[in-house]
Amino acid sequence: GQDRSRNTDALRSFISRVTDDPSAAVRRECLLTLKIFGQPDPALWTALAKQYDGQDRWYLEALGIAARGRWDALLPVYLASMGDDWMSSQAARNIVWRSRSSETAALLAELIADPETPADELPRYFRALDFVPEDSIQDVVVGLAFDDWKGPEESEKLVRAESLKRMRGINLNREPRYREAVNEALKEHAGTSQFIQLVVKFNITSQYPEILEMAIRDPQSQIAAESIRALYDRNQGGLVQEVLTGADRERSEKLLQALDTAGEHRANRQLMALMRDRTQELWLRRQAVNTLMGNYQGANEVLKIAQAKDYAAPLKDSIAAALHGARWGEIREGAEKLFPTPPGRNSEPLPPISELVADTGDIDQGRILFHTTGTCNKCHKVGGLGTEVGPDLSEIGKKLSKHALYESILFPSAGISHNYESWVVLTDSGQIFNGLLVSDSDTELKLKDDKGIIRTFSGDEIEEKRKVDISMMPADLQKLLTKDELVDLVEYLTTLK
Repeated sequence: GQDRSRNTDALRSFISRVTDDPSAAVRRECLLTLKIFGQPDPALWTALAKQYDGQDRWYLEALGIAARGRWDALLPVYLASMGDDWMSSQAARNIVWRSRSSETAALLAELIADPETPADELPRYFRALDFVPEDSIQDVVVGLAFDDWKGPEESEKLVRAESLKRMRGINLNREPRYREAVNEALKEHAGTSQFIQLVVKFNITSQYPEILEMAIRDPQSQIAAESIRALYDRNQGGLVQEVLTGADRERSEKLLQALDTAGEHRANRQLMALMRDRTQELWLRRQAVNTLMGNYQGANEVLKIAQAKDYAAPLKDSIAAALHGARWGEIREGAEKLFPTPPGRNSEPLPPISELVADTGDIDQGRILFHTTGTCNKCHKVGGLGTEVGPDLSEIGKKLSKHALYESILFPSAGISHNYESWVVLTDSGQIFNGLLVSDSDTELKLKDDKGIIRTFSGDEIEEKRKVDISMMPADLQKLLTKDELVDLVEYLTTLK
């Protein structure tokens, strides 16, 4: 370290003896030592670069570390040593991919435009463009986007879209050529991440509703998460709000699922407002609570509301169940203090849901409990057996997780399925009936009671009718079971697929 020129000579002598050494580890150490000297000699670095086999990822990274800050001096020497057909070498292609020289962008463009480049390699070359000097990119991506080069159709589509995304300072309104290319790319990549990125890049406001539809179509997908983030990146919360509070419940529910998938904290304010808005349907307010649990900030806000008891009574079960199901330990601990798990048979204390989920039950015993002690078959069918008051549970195991099954039993009013809301009818003779709404018209109303019996009321005998906030499922069902029996029952339900 005291005499760098002398040490460089010694290292040069050493490297000349190890360039053919089979140990890549020795050559990696040489490269890192060159970096310590600050200015690696092009001949030394090139000698070591030519030993790279095109496979050793860590050797390639050692080359990159040694060349940092010196790529303009080193890369031309290396490529000259490889000759005009350097693109035929996977090792050379990888070194260009790793390089950071002022010529890297143009070299990457050659690789991208090469018809022999496999389509699955194109994304990595484009990602490499994001690490090279920005002033060297613009001409390259413009050329790739608009030059008349030919390759496989899928490659051409990808190259056009990726190039357009990296163009800077483009005004589509003043550049018809660019506008046409972007519109063509949007058609080619409809429904994909590329579509979303292009719309955001060029702020194509007319396409934001389509991005919203992409989230609704597949609400538990990567595309949904990207769509939601893009909408909030471009301040399109108003579009989201229109669907959430619109008349189409199915679309609202799917959008809430997409928001949960994205875990988008920028939606928290809207969701909090929905949760507190008493003019909104209760199912929407309850689902807003569940969606808030998709990110830590939202979950923490729900916990604060619960601690302050600052919530409407019909939301209590929803808040309790949501907090018990939080992915963060401190949130679950807070839930257990505020909403202890209801006791089981003989007032036996039940552990938190997180502990119940960790237990494994007896499936056969659970099947017996479903049809006997648990009384589940009085309102639910499985495989044609039971009474159809509530939802058929024959496939419940592929619809709900084990955690959600416990929530449904311990906090039944937390989330009531669409078309299974309970209604109350007061007749002109003073009688009160409740059940599930089967049909309702100007002339008659039909309710199905907890025994599965359908009762019909004529329109002129109904004094009052209203939907109620509480599930028809008993709120203390777990009192029929011990802790082990509850675990057995849920284990059985998870197998119903």
